[in-house]
Amino acid sequence: MLRSFRVGHADIEPIIGFVREGNIAQFNDPAFVTELVSWIRFSRREASEQRDGLTAQALGFPTIPRWFGRWIMTKQVKPESEAARQEKAIRSASVLLLFIARDHDKRHWVDLGRSDDALEMAERTEC
Repeated sequence: MLRSFRVGHADIEPIIGFVREGNIAQFNDPAFVTELVSWIRFSRREASEQRDGLTAQALGFPTIPRWFGRWIMTKQVKPESEAARQEKAIRSASVLLLFIARDHDKRHWVDLGRSDDALEMAERTEC
């Protein structure tokens, strides 16, 4: 299921609250932060060599050496500041798309990911 929210409309406020709560919970969990850092590709070279993960740019971070990115993510990024950063990103967008899995299981999570991929591919085709 896909639902869109116009940024600035009152309907988006609960979503922002959920994102905020989720960010605070995740960034208070050292295991989450460790895994997140393991998937971030902090430089173009690292992204090219690994060919997986999330680029730092996709997360709104500059391209930096891994050791520096790890230090920032584990020592400088705090749950409240990350929640505020994500809220600012949402509020600066024109629209927020919320993908909802029909059921809480792997099959439906994969289907949800496929829906996201299809939307992204359609967007690229139109650009």
